[in-house]
Parts: sequence; structure tokens; C-alpha cells
Amino acid sequence: MALTLAESIIQVRRNLNETYENLTELMPNQVDRDFSAASAWADVDLVSGSGAYNETDDLTISAGAAGVNDYCTLAVASCPTTIGKQYRLSFDITAQTGVGWGFQSFGGTHVLGSTAGYSAAGRYSFTFRALTTGGLRIVANANSVTGTFDNFSLVCLDNCFWSDDEITSWLQEGTRVFSSKSLLVESIGTISPMILTTPYYDSGDETFLGTALEIYAVIYNTTTYYKGLVKIHPRQIGNLAKQTPSTTSQPPKYYCLFNRQLYIFPLAGAAEVSAGTLDILYAAETDNITDLADEYQHLPITYATAKALQKDQKFGQAGVLMQQFYQEISFERSDKHEREVDTIDDFKIKATAGAQQNARR
Repeated sequence: MALTLAESIIQVRRNLNETYENLTELMPNQVDRDFSAASAWADVDLVSGSGAYNETDDLTISAGAAGVNDYCTLAVASCPTTIGKQYRLSFDITAQTGVGWGFQSFGGTHVLGSTAGYSAAGRYSFTFRALTTGGLRIVANANSVTGTFDNFSLVCLDNCFWSDDEITSWLQEGTRVFSSKSLLVESIGTISPMILTTPYYDSGDETFLGTALEIYAVIYNTTTYYKGLVKIHPRQIGNLAKQTPSTTSQPPKYYCLFNRQLYIFPLAGAAEVSAGTLDILYAAETDNITDLADEYQHLPITYATAKALQKDQKFGQAGVLMQQFYQEISFERSDKHEREVDTIDDFKIKATAGAQQNARR
């Protein structure tokens, strides 16, 4: 099962034998954490705003059709913080719809985080430096959103040797190294061709090109047919860029990627622009561990663990893990990327010796 960022941080801490379970729980009442009985949580205007509020076994809430910014709260005494200290608030999401919920301090003056984008069930967390004395407010980010939360936990990170921010940066760095060296974060993007335009770059519906490391295929997709473009080397652009500006129909034939910009030749004419789109199959660079398939997520975790051990001056252990990290990247690339057919020449059937002799006669 794929890990969230919060779960990945927990795994790194487990590798280092410094888990959140070893830290003092700061929410004093179990019922406020797991809803095993009546709690100090309270609805403010969710129900009155035609939404719903239920804290039987978990916290299940919804906003009404006009319920954006409606909220519920947890008292300061049930979730206390000290101004200036760094904390981690963790919780389970078992279900959520819409753009989620905002988490704030009790009075709403300090935004702790948002569950927007958390579409999958799992354990999540926010790391923050307290600006108030605590408490919680969960606020609807939009009308009609729903959410089910459970197993809240608050710990202070000031006594941790490794901060969440450090571990997060190492996970991002490890993910970026893996994606750029393995080319195994694959994706598909679609752009709309424009009249007499090249290159296409990180803008509008082409934003994904800013992460493109290698393009495997460009397919001109119309409602009646598909046409695969031929990949060329950037130095060949000079041999093709002789097209006289015109709005005459120009079927695209060649493509290349240079400096994360996509060059298409011949330039698209009005007919091609109206007829179809360009589908791009590419390898992407990312620093988001949730973009990785679960079979690869252990690698950034290994990298982050190695960097943490370096900070602790355990250079021998760190070196072993770092060597393992790069060896596994090399294996995965050779096993899943380099073995694949890459050029049109590989599809050609070579002539036999007899056929070559006949050709010379």
C-alpha cells in the first residue's frame, strides 16, 4: 500500500528508533483522541448550516450546501500548546469528499494545515510552530464537503534530534534523485497545439513539461486517427526550422525535448490545431514521495534515513544505506527502463548474409 508523506516520516523515525510513540502525548483526554465516549469536541454551526456532526466512535462531519467556513472546535485545555514550540498534529482520515477541511487554532487565528488533496484514506499530520495556546478548529474549505477523522495525537518536536522539516526535506531530495536517475516516474500529459508555435514549455496546459526529463512518445490524436511523431536530436532542429510562416495546414512529424521545452516540426497549421491534441508520454521529475509507486517508496525512505544518520555522525551506517540506495536505483533503471526498445531501428529486421550478398550483385 502506498504511503503518505506523514507515514513516510514515521517510517524514517522507526528506522532511527525515534518514533512519535516515544514522545509524550499532549492531548490529555483519550476520548478527545479516539471518540470512545463523549468528548470535548463541539459543533458550532455545521448542523445549523444544514450540515452534520457526529462523534460516535469517530468524528464525522459535513458542511451544508452553503456551509463553507462552518466549523467545529476542540477546547484549548484538550489540545494545549506553548507559543514558540514546534508540534505535530496527527490523525486518521477514513473518508473525505470535496476539497476537504482546514485545521486552525481554537480561535481561528493560526492556520495549521488543510486536508485539501487528501483523497485516500490514511494517516496524515501537520507540523507547525505554535502561535497560540492551542485548541482546534476544523473548518469547511467549501460547501458540501464531508470528512471522517479519528485517532488524533499531538506531540512536541522540540526535543527530537531530527525534526519533521529535516526528514521531509531529505525525503523530497531522495525522491527527486530517484525520479531523475531512474526515469521510472512515468506520466501522460496532453497539450493543445497552437498555430505556428514552437517550442511548448512550462505554461498553461503545458505546465507538466517543466518536470519532463525524457519523452518516450508524442502522439497526434484526432477524432479519426492517431499519428506517432518521430523523435529527433536537438541538433537536427536547425535542419528543420526553415518553414516559412504561414497558416497553411502543416501536419506535425518530428519532436524533440530540449531544456524542458518541446519542439514540434513542421509547425501546426489551423487545420491541425482544430483537429486534435498532442498526447505526451514522458518520464517526470518529482520531489513528492506520493507520486512514486509503492514498490519504490522505500528508496527515498532509505535515503532520508542515511542523511539522518549522517547528521548523527554515524557515517559508516549512513554510507551503507546510501550505497544501497544508489545500487537499487541502478538496478531498477536497468531492469525496467534500459531494456526497453527505444528507437525505430530496433524494429527493423536485419538482412541475412545471403540477402546482403545478393544486394551487392
